[in-house]
Amino acid sequence: MASNSILHYSVAVKATKRNKPSPRTLTVLSDLCKDAKNIVYVLSGKQRPEVGEALGGIKGLGLVAEAGFFFRRASETSGWHRLIAASDTTWKAITRAVRGEALVGVVFVGARV
Repeated sequence: MASNSILHYSVAVKATKRNKPSPRTLTVLSDLCKDAKNIVYVLSGKQRPEVGEALGGIKGLGLVAEAGFFFRRASETSGWHRLIAASDTTWKAITRAVRGEALVGVVFVGARV
């Protein structure tokens, strides 16, 4: 896989220095966003500051950070939205089930966009 491909964008775990997207990758994303027929989002497992710093300057690009927990719409230039409300702790029951603990009253959590 080429080192400048979108898929190669620093997926290494525990990397001390993460690579930024190449100029070519940024150009391709920017060109895609310029066409009003396209809706372009980049999904990343990285934290919001890293994603915003690397890709936030592309007009019309939607961003999704921290494996989908936070997102920024393409029309926004700052700020992030949570996939679920900060006060919603129903996800804890799901994680307990995954860890093998007792599960009582699981509620499926859907996106609140």
